[in-house]
Amino acid sequence: MKKLTQGETVVGVLWVLLFILVIVGSALLEAWALTVIWDWCLAGVAGLPVLSMRAAVGVTLVCGLVQILPQPSNDDSRTLYEKTGAALARLFLKPLAVLAMAWLLLQFVT
Repeated sequence: MKKLTQGETVVGVLWVLLFILVIVGSALLEAWALTVIWDWCLAGVAGLPVLSMRAAVGVTLVCGLVQILPQPSNDDSRTLYEKTGAALARLFLKPLAVLAMAWLLLQFVT
């Protein structure tokens, strides 16, 4: 087995830290979107208590555990950058799109 150079080791550690940062950032973004939607649609309308960020992170994590995900396809025609871009888009654009839909619901549906 080839021994990694110091530069390769540093790059590997930075990739792992970036991966952890992206996952944590995505979870916090989803939890924030959940608290906003909760306040808009449930707390104000149904009289439910405001959802704290801590509770929202917990709900988001539980929903992530029970969520059924589609099996990834073995489509080898996409490059690593395209696959990474698609994964990042799912992580960060999904909560923002749901938040936008909830805002539209709040504005136009009575």
